[in-house]
Amino acid sequence: MTPGATKTVDGLTYTWPDVPAGNLNNIEAGGQTIPLPTNAGGARIGILGSGTNCYPGSTGTFTVTYTDGSTQAVQFALSDWTLGGGGTTTPFFGNVIAASTPYRDTTGGGQQAITTYVFGASAALTPGKAVQSITLPANVDQGQLHVFAFSIG
Repeated sequence: MTPGATKTVDGLTYTWPDVPAGNLNNIEAGGQTIPLPTNAGGARIGILGSGTNCYPGSTGTFTVTYTDGSTQAVQFALSDWTLGGGGTTTPFFGNVIAASTPYRDTTGGGQQAITTYVFGASAALTPGKAVQSITLPANVDQGQLHVFAFSIG
């Protein structure tokens, strides 16, 4: 995916992080609160992301805060970024494949021939309300949960 470019996944449009190669382009869930654009309203909230070190995936509860001060708990589960080391090509939890590569980079600067993925997942929002922010889970059930982008639509 091209930095700063948009991608539509399962009917929601996301903007891929616009950062130079080699810089961080995702957030590892750890209780962070992310403000969203003013008047972000819609029927669904979606995330692009993946789990790591967590076959079949990582699950956590996000908190959506609306502009009226009310909140909604939303559980997201994201498949492991290698789908268990290549044992399957089908994502778990109803995730949709947003992007894939035929390799992953290694810490030594090389590449390992294993397909890696970024997934889309979405959940319903309370009708008629505008989202102010979303808080990532402080803890997940296993591994790590990485978020690259949010979308509301």
